[in-house]
Amino acid sequence: MKANEEIFLFFDERLKKNLMDVAEETAFSAGIIFNNTPALVALSDPIPGMKGSDFTKAGRIVSTSSTYGTQRDASQIIDEIHKRLKQTGRRIIFITVDDLTCTSNGKYLNFCFGLARGYSTVLSMVRFDSLSDKEQEIVLSGLIMHELGHLYGLAADSNRKKTVFNIGMHCTDKYCVMQQGLTMGEIRKNFSRVNEHRGHADDVKLKYYCPLCMQDANKYFAPKKRNNFGSSRPLPPRREAG
Repeated sequence: MKANEEIFLFFDERLKKNLMDVAEETAFSAGIIFNNTPALVALSDPIPGMKGSDFTKAGRIVSTSSTYGTQRDASQIIDEIHKRLKQTGRRIIFITVDDLTCTSNGKYLNFCFGLARGYSTVLSMVRFDSLSDKEQEIVLSGLIMHELGHLYGLAADSNRKKTVFNIGMHCTDKYCVMQQGLTMGEIRKNFSRVNEHRGHADDVKLKYYCPLCMQDANKYFAPKKRNNFGSSRPLPPRREAG
């Protein structure tokens, strides 16, 4: 499997330093998994004239609460990313400090942990602030790999074994980060189990994704016939929340 894409990571500058470090380590691992080389990974270098908080503020305020603060529309944040960071053969990860929501069937969800659409994903850790630093790091690593998996079409085929539709297509393998988590408790439990499993896996790819999801990745990067848009690249997968 060989991709000619960078994984570009950037943050709202208010994000905690330890989470920035873990995000960089995870993006580095993703570069190995999806590109077979870490050299294609572009990490969190400053973007001239752009601050992460500018992208956060591009999402309209949907609600505010005393527990999680400002909640913003994740779709509009991605729209701003696509407007200002043009697609140049990269997958873009943006981590905000505000709570997120998005629409499903025309209605706003109460919240979402992340949203993947087109070639970009935005995610938030604010709902996990009460966890220990170590637990937050495990969750963030899982969320990054999960949302990148959506961008690369993992578990997107409803005819594939071990898939389920629940606010998007997801994997049902309990040792795969592509499993669905609808609550903070589920996310914490799922990614903790995957992290423990990582310590026993010899293949770096299988430390995050199950064999079926890695087959999906291979299919995504396989040579494609030219599509109706004049490109040999596969069309981006459907929008997926959390």
